[in-house]
Amino acid sequence: PESDMTVESAQGYPTAAAEVVTPLEPPDTAGIKETTDLEWINHALAGMWPEFQDVAQFMLDKKILPMVNEKVKAKTDKVKEISFQEFSLGKIPPRLEKIRATNLPGGIAKIHAWFEYRSDMTSVIKLETTLGTFTSGIKDLCVKGDAVVLMNPYEESSPGTASCSAFLVDIPEIDFKFAGQGAAFTNSIGLKGIIVSIAGLVMQKLMVLPNIISVNVGMLDMKIYPPVLEQPDPIGMMRCTIKKGGLAKGEQAKKGFSLKRSFENFYEAVDTAMGKAIGKDMTEYFQLHLGDQVWEPRTTEVDASYDFMVVDPQQKFYFSVWDVDVSGGNDKMSELGPYHLDQTQALSGKPLTFLDEDKVPYATGEFKMEWFDIVPDTVGKHDSMVIAGIRELKVKGSDKDMGKLRVKGKLGQVERQSNSGAALKDKLHTANVQEALEEVRERMQGSKIEESVINEILDLQPKQTRVSINGSIDFALKSADIPSAVLEFTIVEILKDKDKTEKIVGQKSVKISDLQAAKGMNIPSPMTITGSREIEAEIDLQLCGMVPGPAPGEGKIIAVHRHSVSQGA
Repeated sequence: PESDMTVESAQGYPTAAAEVVTPLEPPDTAGIKETTDLEWINHALAGMWPEFQDVAQFMLDKKILPMVNEKVKAKTDKVKEISFQEFSLGKIPPRLEKIRATNLPGGIAKIHAWFEYRSDMTSVIKLETTLGTFTSGIKDLCVKGDAVVLMNPYEESSPGTASCSAFLVDIPEIDFKFAGQGAAFTNSIGLKGIIVSIAGLVMQKLMVLPNIISVNVGMLDMKIYPPVLEQPDPIGMMRCTIKKGGLAKGEQAKKGFSLKRSFENFYEAVDTAMGKAIGKDMTEYFQLHLGDQVWEPRTTEVDASYDFMVVDPQQKFYFSVWDVDVSGGNDKMSELGPYHLDQTQALSGKPLTFLDEDKVPYATGEFKMEWFDIVPDTVGKHDSMVIAGIRELKVKGSDKDMGKLRVKGKLGQVERQSNSGAALKDKLHTANVQEALEEVRERMQGSKIEESVINEILDLQPKQTRVSINGSIDFALKSADIPSAVLEFTIVEILKDKDKTEKIVGQKSVKISDLQAAKGMNIPSPMTITGSREIEAEIDLQLCGMVPGPAPGEGKIIAVHRHSVSQGA
């Protein structure tokens, strides 16, 4: 049976707003101090915090800064290079403000934690520009969000294995200020917004739903396997249809030329005129996003639809409206949300008003929001869904010259693709094997064997390369179309050239009528895919019915449905 316990920290940051909760008293356990406080776990976080410095530095150097430089240089030609002159996380760690622990069927524990990070970090950003070199400090960094940890003592698909998975429910709130002599310049080019956007994007790709990080533990030998990125199956789907939209009254007039207009509006008018002159569609667009799924219909579109796959009831929707620019990035003019799933469905058919930064109506929109529960091993009365769970690809030969692989699927006019997967470490490349090979090399050198012969002998390559995907691609279709529907799989290799060219290396078609006729409406893996490479794909196909009904609210607690994950050596 499911059960809940909520615990709140008694000591937060001095300015942190406390949330009113009724904590449940823990059981009376001999030798353990009875408490509803979270100081014990916050103390543990403080002890681990220094170890996160190297991780943060790596993410900053390899993930965030390259994207920031690319974005800023596309926006202005005044910036040559952006780097960090100094970077330290500081000594103050994040704090847990509240946790909610839920026992779920199968012995799974789901821990929902709300955290806040008010940093004492020391960071100085350096900008090389055509106007000279500017430096600016970052202060008052604050990050707030909520994370979920799933602890499973028994993986049904991998007997003898337990797992711990973690994900962020949404992109955390990030805020900070620039200080120092370069603050004015950094603010003038919109650097803060770019950094916040890119940092959020990096976190989203790693561990914001539907992306989760899992670690498996062998219960017999207590071996801890490397972290794995994966995506669970959907529990439901929200179909969004735009019914009407457009700029609010008065905004249309701003598109014309006027000497009374502010400089910003004048710039926007000139930019719009330039766009139209070169044939670019300058119509504003809505953006609806849920996790890493984004839909961007123009404000003038009518009856266009998009299907959002939902993996957890705690996911949230955001609505925004954007202005199109010829140069640089487009501008977010207004945003509504976040909304939980039941709140999103309640907006169906209601006019939404988007206010600009001056709290003046900028645009209006109306959407139809339909929720569908997904029921396996059945066909829906009107709508059904095909779930393709992709674990890994087994490719004949070595990965020596192979790029990353991605699985694409097409059903009717709908196209979806998996994350790109890299080759898993083979046993030949583990530390123990490499040490043994190095010892063999030294002995052969001592026997005066030619170096070219040694290199040829020790150039051991695996007969098969395993590429981890650990995700799913999902397709909704009309049940009446099942007899004629065909799901087309394409595996592409992302070449190692500068343009990251995609090369088709295998293709396979599956009739949905065959899937319906299969036992349990399920075609289990493996699947042989033919092409320029010999590939055995661990793709599991499941046909499900879609049942319309009320969307779940935030209080609905489930364990996300995970596949057995592809794990390296």
